[in-house]
Amino acid sequence: MTVSLKLIFDPESGRIDGVQAAGEESADKRIEVLATAMHAGLCAPDLADLPLAYAPPFGSAKDSVKMLVLHRRAHHGR
Repeated sequence: MTVSLKLIFDPESGRIDGVQAAGEESADKRIEVLATAMHAGLCAPDLADLPLAYAPPFGSAKDSVKMLVLHRRAHHGR
């Protein structure tokens, strides 16, 4: 299950401006999470703290939404 995500946000405020997702499975679920975060006014750094559910036989505890933000933190700070 491979999903590619692109998060577009203001680097100063963290405001999420948009997202793109591509993948055969679960891309729609990631878009729903990110659209909800945008609607709720969450900032990009907040995404790493979302309590997302998973089922071990079907997915990973390392959700792609969280990994996107953690990757950004590791390489660019914030």
